[in-house]
Amino acid sequence: MSDALFNKISSELSSKDIRVFVLYHGGEPFLNKSIFGFIEELRRTHPNSFIKVVSNGMLFDDELAEKVCNSSLDCIEFSLDGLSPDQSEYIRRGSDSTKTINAINKLLQFIAIKESPLKVAISTTQFFDEKTNGQSPLDNDPPVPEWLINSLDGAHEFKSTWAMAWPRMMIDDEFSIVEYDDEAFGDLYTDICDHLANTITIRANGDVVPCCYDLMSDLSMGNILDSSIAEVWNSPRYDQLRLSITQKTPPETCSSCNVIRKKKRFLVRRISS
Repeated sequence: MSDALFNKISSELSSKDIRVFVLYHGGEPFLNKSIFGFIEELRRTHPNSFIKVVSNGMLFDDELAEKVCNSSLDCIEFSLDGLSPDQSEYIRRGSDSTKTINAINKLLQFIAIKESPLKVAISTTQFFDEKTNGQSPLDNDPPVPEWLINSLDGAHEFKSTWAMAWPRMMIDDEFSIVEYDDEAFGDLYTDICDHLANTITIRANGDVVPCCYDLMSDLSMGNILDSSIAEVWNSPRYDQLRLSITQKTPPETCSSCNVIRKKKRFLVRRISS
């Protein structure tokens, strides 16, 4: 995201009561050289808001870890997936689990030394495989893999979730999609989507999309380079999308989403850990 676009967003939101800012949408936030400036500006304009980033950790060294520790962030969340380091590297192509683990532990050391309030969360996505994890994909959450707990015992939070199919996700031959009926739903769809009611997602090019799952701007509600955030939020296009959810007739992009659909869809790993 350019400085100019961020400044437009910050200016328009400066008088708004925003509970949470997440500086991330499908990319690595620390590739942006202005990220720390963005963080400090949000803290200046919203001193009581919760500010978070999500990272894969691959850019971390001692210097970056110390800068993160000294920033105004409330939380940094690192993504490591699968039941083993090898699975994580298979899922996250080109990643290095050992490097990421070492970087997180270095950050935790800085936090302890400086007595920083920064929280470190570990987000992990699990691929259902009854041979290796023995869980049902309808369980609320899969267990946190032992390799993460043992490697990062100083982390403040672990968040483990089942993998889901995102819009336009490409599935290779070693994975497949399966569906499970969730009897808690009376109809195929629910009529509520919290993303549309309480969040706004702005992509690096200014596109406003319904939620973080829309990585390709399939359902762009408008672009804030052309309109204000308020104009996009209150636009007929946005209202029509909200109405389609209320009427349980979602557009194709939303039609298989776990948030509103009766049948949960999970990616199933075909190879063992």
